[in-house]
Amino acid sequence: SYRPGGQGANTNGVNYDKYFHYDEETSDGFELGVKSSLMERKLQLNFAVFYQKFSGYQALSSQIAMRTDLTGQALKGLGGFVTNSKAEAKGVEIGFAYAFPYRIVFNFDASYAQTTWADGVVRPVSMKDAAGQYVFNTPGEYISYANVGGQRIGNAPDLTLTPRLEWTRRAGRNEVFARGLMKYQSDRILISNVRQETLGGYALCDLQVGLRSGNGNWDVTLWGKNVLGREAVDYFEDPQATFIWTSGFRQVVTTNPTEVGLTVSRRF
Repeated sequence: SYRPGGQGANTNGVNYDKYFHYDEETSDGFELGVKSSLMERKLQLNFAVFYQKFSGYQALSSQIAMRTDLTGQALKGLGGFVTNSKAEAKGVEIGFAYAFPYRIVFNFDASYAQTTWADGVVRPVSMKDAAGQYVFNTPGEYISYANVGGQRIGNAPDLTLTPRLEWTRRAGRNEVFARGLMKYQSDRILISNVRQETLGGYALCDLQVGLRSGNGNWDVTLWGKNVLGREAVDYFEDPQATFIWTSGFRQVVTTNPTEVGLTVSRRF
């Protein structure tokens, strides 16, 4: 794959212009897998492993502290810009489906994936001292850098599991159906946070029941999302801060509460 380079918007002056230019990105990816259909197509099993290596990986560095000169510690402001680095992605995916008697079908999908910075990668960071003030550690630069080699990229969980069970029954020319779906995601570290805090894994369960036509022209579905009322934090950020003051308040994204609804569709 290939992505061209570019330039961001710099409003800080010509001394900071070099941070807002980024080069092209290229990557090579490899995938090896097996797809199978067994037991007179009652059992389907898919398996794949993949690896992708990036050169010049384009990633946004946001809320980066910049200083006013190359020797002092006075903060000029916070900026965001795209930088180039080397990165690697690897993982495995498994898909399983089995048709039981009485029109019961069970599906199970699992994936384990990691995307990390390559060894020795140095990237822009914002650093603070014990008093919460921004400090700068890189001589000859208006920003700070740190070695992030081997660290994760992004906040997606490593492990995701998705089992699904569906039952159907003929009702004249139509079908009655019921299905249950669960999605589990493992613990993950929020790498955008200064303290790199761990966010716990959780599972959400959804249910659906309904009636649909035998030819698929229409269906009516009564559904419920997060039917067990699972309460969990899905993401949070560092306490909101200005140039001279940290509020102590975080922006937090939580799981949605239980939702119930009805969907009616007609295909022409």
